[in-house]
Amino acid sequence: MAPSPLHTLILLCLCSDSISGASVSDGDSNQLVTVSVGQTATIHCKPPSMSQDGVYMYKQLFKQEEVAYFYKDGTFTPKGRFLARLDTNRVIENFAVSIINVTVWDTGAFYCVFNKEDTNSPGMQKTLLVVSGKQKDCSEDKKNSEASTLLLIIMCVAAAFLMLLITVILLLAIPKIKHCCEHGQFTPPHQSGDGVYEEMRGRRPNANTANILINPAYQTSRHTRTHVVD
Repeated sequence: MAPSPLHTLILLCLCSDSISGASVSDGDSNQLVTVSVGQTATIHCKPPSMSQDGVYMYKQLFKQEEVAYFYKDGTFTPKGRFLARLDTNRVIENFAVSIINVTVWDTGAFYCVFNKEDTNSPGMQKTLLVVSGKQKDCSEDKKNSEASTLLLIIMCVAAAFLMLLITVILLLAIPKIKHCCEHGQFTPPHQSGDGVYEEMRGRRPNANTANILINPAYQTSRHTRTHVVD
């Protein structure tokens, strides 16, 4: 039997007077459990009688949600978003389920329905779980992860392009290097000292040119000295 909205509202009002992490009970029917985000919350259920075949656990806040089913042979089956987040003592007479790494969306009223063959009976205890604290924004983590992945892809593409460019350069350079090795190395022309000497010797002025290059004043002075001597 699902708790009424009024019953849920009353439990929420009781929660405002509780201390975080504490549990309070109202006889054997109601229990309040408050925890912080990321902690573990334990929900207890008491059967109406000791002889039962299995037990269903439900959560209700705005709608009913199946949490898990346990059969007396030890089979425990978490449901929906509670997969991989539940643990149980596997004792149907004092059934308890622990919710690991709770989130703010786990807040709600939890209750059990026991079954004996084809007969279903509500449990003797209902629990209101209130999760306080700030829930981590998964969308931000997703954006950061996508940005990191995009950056990694860009780096890989850039590295691949650089390697391709180096490969093309090597492929173009290797044939030229091979050709040079096969036909000898190219050396620039070099003029030796002997060649310069031969060139200068080949340009030695003749007698007429030498006479032209002699200073006329020197020739006149030399001619005068010759007559004086004679």
